[in-house]
Amino acid sequence: MGLVKKQLNKKGFTLIEVVLVLAIGGLIFLLAFIAFRQASINRRDTQRRSDAGRFVAEASNYAGDNNGTPPNSSYYALNFVPQYLAPFNDPRNTPYQSKDALSKLTTASDYFYSTGYKCSGNTAVTSTSANDYAIVMKLEKGQVCRDSST
Repeated sequence: MGLVKKQLNKKGFTLIEVVLVLAIGGLIFLLAFIAFRQASINRRDTQRRSDAGRFVAEASNYAGDNNGTPPNSSYYALNFVPQYLAPFNDPRNTPYQSKDALSKLTTASDYFYSTGYKCSGNTAVTSTSANDYAIVMKLEKGQVCRDSST
């Protein structure tokens, strides 16, 4: 009888309690990890939106320096980007990649720039003015378009 009483008064955690605490801790860790990942994606996309706006602002500066003519598609990559935007890197510190067609935007460091375009929502459409220009930048969640009117 004394042995049975000692076992009933024994203090400690049961295996079920320990497993339950570990499961709850794992769930909290998983939720925090998912939230951190989403916050990181949103932060990088916000930076890319800002970079698209910076590109348009510098293209406007270039146009002001060149009698209102924006950098044309063949000139800008060689001279405009190094002179006005250096360094022009995405949030992961890799250089943005210029694409010659909207359909070629596949990764989050891709962008399309051309004169004769304007934004319609988050994509570029042809414009009636050759002095209009637009940049479309691929994001991790969609894409963003900025043009000479924004």
